[in-house]
Amino acid sequence: MDGTPKERAPRARCYKCGSSQITSICHHCGRIGCSAHVVPTRRLAGRPLSRELRGLEMDRRPAYHCPDCAHFGSPALAVGIIGVAMALAGAVVLWLNLPLGLALVLLGAAIVGGSYVAGRRGEARREKLPLPVLPRLEELSLREELSGRVILWPNGDYDQPTPDPVQGQLTANLVLGKTDRRRLDGYLRRHRISLDSDVKFCAGLLVPQGQVGSSLSRIFPDLSIPLDGMTSGYPVFNAERPRASSSYSIDYTYQLIAGREVKKVPVWITPAIAPRSDQRGLELQVQWVEMGRPEARLSLENVESLELRVPVEWGDVVDFNKPVLSSLRANGGDGQARRLIEWVQLRPGKEENQHKRLDFVVQFEDKIKEEDTISGRLDMVFKGAISGIERIHLYSPLGNRRIHSSTANVKTHVVLDFELSLRSTRYQDVRLVPDRAMPEDENRDEAKEFRGLIPDDDTVIRLTNFLSKQGYYIKRIIENPRRSGPRANLIRRYWDIAGRHYAGVYPIDFHIILTGEEIHHGGIRAHGGTTKACVTVQGSYANLDMRDRVEKAWDKLYGLTVETLEALSCPAQPGADRSDPPDDLEEPLDDLAAAVRGNGSGPDHFPRNTVRLLELLSLLDEAFLHGRISDERYREMRAWTEEQLGGG
Repeated sequence: MDGTPKERAPRARCYKCGSSQITSICHHCGRIGCSAHVVPTRRLAGRPLSRELRGLEMDRRPAYHCPDCAHFGSPALAVGIIGVAMALAGAVVLWLNLPLGLALVLLGAAIVGGSYVAGRRGEARREKLPLPVLPRLEELSLREELSGRVILWPNGDYDQPTPDPVQGQLTANLVLGKTDRRRLDGYLRRHRISLDSDVKFCAGLLVPQGQVGSSLSRIFPDLSIPLDGMTSGYPVFNAERPRASSSYSIDYTYQLIAGREVKKVPVWITPAIAPRSDQRGLELQVQWVEMGRPEARLSLENVESLELRVPVEWGDVVDFNKPVLSSLRANGGDGQARRLIEWVQLRPGKEENQHKRLDFVVQFEDKIKEEDTISGRLDMVFKGAISGIERIHLYSPLGNRRIHSSTANVKTHVVLDFELSLRSTRYQDVRLVPDRAMPEDENRDEAKEFRGLIPDDDTVIRLTNFLSKQGYYIKRIIENPRRSGPRANLIRRYWDIAGRHYAGVYPIDFHIILTGEEIHHGGIRAHGGTTKACVTVQGSYANLDMRDRVEKAWDKLYGLTVETLEALSCPAQPGADRSDPPDDLEEPLDDLAAAVRGNGSGPDHFPRNTVRLLELLSLLDEAFLHGRISDERYREMRAWTEEQLGGG
């Protein structure tokens, strides 16, 4: 077990117990807490016992406190309760002993009054809190932006420099109204402050939820972001000519902490000249992979915008597969005239999200020249944040969470500037490897058999884990229903593994089929088996170099697959319940061999009943698995035995 400590991003937690289930905040000291350690003011007859909010139109709203800031602390409260109990006891004793009962009532009332005065004086000695206001929330959003650039050079090299550091922005827009102005009037009267004084106010706090892997955790170590200000900066609080409302906004920018940086933009843009388009169709393929932490992957919400600049010599746009917002003539950055084509607010379909690919096809009036270059900008919006922040909660100045604050927008924008040369693109074709119609594939084995390798889930898991470490993206694994074989102890398995590998920017799809038979001798796990692997790859190409990449991709994948499965095969398959060969194996096999050599006229004592033949088939499998007989001999003897079984 690795005991090395790992650095993790901070998370908002209860100051007392460390729980991440934050429910409220102490409105005096700002401590974040759970429901057990930051609690509301006690109530009596539906109203809070504390009168700290008197005159602010918040009389019925409870304020939240930690134990250190609670009003009527435990000593004063305990004394007050004792006084009330004493006064009640005196009222009962009055019927029996007037002097004693009257004394108890008076003493109890004095104790209650003293505890109340002591509590009020304690409140008066507290530091005066800012003016609490409850503005209307207009916007609460968190946006992170990952910006990068890609260049496809004329020789086909795809260059993607290190992206710019991720920039984050937390924005909150609120509106102060007339109610907040009246609260200021009550606050000034209560604290006997002149009307023209500049008063500090508090509109609440923002608390990010989830892992806060950003510099916000350094600016605000307790992860509570105050919303405060001075009344002089907002016309709604003007003493002479107050306005009906004023906007209150905060805007914090931040960067990611160490360990959260993104080293490569997980988006690829590939151009191609559409086949069978008379060289007038341009295909633009946008592909992406998942990003973010394993437990909180970011999913694509929409394409905010895609700007594409093409030479004006291509003519007007005559057709497209996705609605185009505009197609205008504009000047490029190089001073040459360009045609600007723009798409906005495109939501990917279910299948597009599943395959993580968007295809844009545009048909032009005139032909596309292979030596031309296209450029533009792509803005994709993902749900979630790279920093790990999941939500932003807004808490009122009294410490409770405002319910509607859970709708805060948390998004990540991936902005990619691209410049793509078409010189390496041609009419595309598809190369399937191996292809028996092509002479160069004659020496490429489409399938290979592995004796002693059980085609079970353990084999599939080990193979796919190894391929994933080598940079192969596994898209799906499908297991077909198991089928029984010609014998009761034989089960046939079929696995379909599909994935993708990138040669630079160009995707190459691969397909691995694992089939085989498992031999069971009564246990849960297979006793032995045989596995056959079939590997194919498929990729589009526009020139000989690109086709060569597809062929090399098959050679590499086939070699890795064979190497892995051979290592998993004989002499022992992990999890297989193999045993040593039985001691009485030789004599039945000798009889079976004699019967085969004599074409059925073996020794007279050789039994031909069904039960015994099935037993001999099982022994034959044992002998083959333990290397007692050759592959050729095994097939011959097994075929004869099955023929005898078929003949009855």
